[in-house]
Amino acid sequence: MNASAESAVQRAAFRGLRAPLNLAAYLTWLALAWTPVQRAWSGALPLDLRSLAGGAGSLAVLLLLLARERTDTGVAGQRRRRALIVAQIPGAWLACWGLGEGAQPILLVVVAAQLAVAFRPRATLAWLLVANLGLLVILLERFRVDDVLVSMISMAGFQLFAALSAGYAHAAELARDEALQAHAELHAAQLLLDEGARGDERLRLSRELHDVVGHKLTALKLQLALAERRADDAGRASLTACRELADAVLGEVRAVVGQLRQHDGIDLQQAIAAQLAPLAALGPRMDVRIDPALRIADLQRAHALLRVTQEAVTNVLRHAGARHLQIALTSVADTARLTVEDDGRGLRGAPEGYGIAGMRERLAAFGGSLELRERAGGGTRLCAAIPL
Repeated sequence: MNASAESAVQRAAFRGLRAPLNLAAYLTWLALAWTPVQRAWSGALPLDLRSLAGGAGSLAVLLLLLARERTDTGVAGQRRRRALIVAQIPGAWLACWGLGEGAQPILLVVVAAQLAVAFRPRATLAWLLVANLGLLVILLERFRVDDVLVSMISMAGFQLFAALSAGYAHAAELARDEALQAHAELHAAQLLLDEGARGDERLRLSRELHDVVGHKLTALKLQLALAERRADDAGRASLTACRELADAVLGEVRAVVGQLRQHDGIDLQQAIAAQLAPLAALGPRMDVRIDPALRIADLQRAHALLRVTQEAVTNVLRHAGARHLQIALTSVADTARLTVEDDGRGLRGAPEGYGIAGMRERLAAFGGSLELRERAGGGTRLCAAIPL
């Protein structure tokens, strides 16, 4: 496993339900829930409609937090995540109103951290303003104005700190992902260039063996045959052995040329593996199958096929919400065929975006084609073909 793949695995372990910020949110929620539970157990907090509503609001914040992490990736998933975060604000209001103790507004600190990750800074500030205006109304019902103002100022400070910390951490994570992806693309391009150079060297060697060594051995064989016919009985046996040896060497040269020609072209296995390494641990389970005998005729075609593979996988990660992804690259009738299948939500009538159009253009430049359709069991199937 290369460095990019190891980093991807490490990042995946710290995302989702087990992400450090989420673990901190769970602990905060448990600490806030413990006091009302303890007060209710001792009888200090009456179990009336108001307190039960407050408990329901607190529980709603936790459930919405968990639901946000279970939401699919993609544009539609991003909208749902934002809605689930905003929906936590009324839950926090209800907890503050119903449980009647001063620690519950900390739930809005948890919400502030999520808002900073999901929204742009202006939208984050707008939602925090709405959240705190509601909190102000609730607190003024129970506490004096001067106490409420002091509490609101401190809570606003905590919220801004949480929002800035989460926002900067998210921005750093995105920058690291982009750097790793750029490194993977550079590494894949380098592997592709190296493979192209090796292919050129194999072609040069095969030509040298065929044109130079092969021709000289053929000439030597003819000269030995001529000498064999003119020689006396004493020298004929030796010349015959030399001619047979020349035949054997010429046969071996032709076999080596055939092997070099058989492996002529560019092998994409290492380049595709390097390209997909940073993505493998961030999305669905990937099964990659590449025909080991497949060779691409030239570097430009190989680069086009590599970029189409990258774009196809990236589209699945962004939009499909899939759990399983199959990638196959095979050779059929002098044509390289790429198949990318997923078990996600499918096309659902969505128009083709710029990514699909770009893939079509790359393939069309070499006489290739692209087909995108729904799978019978759900998900999508992308088929790309490019002449070898």
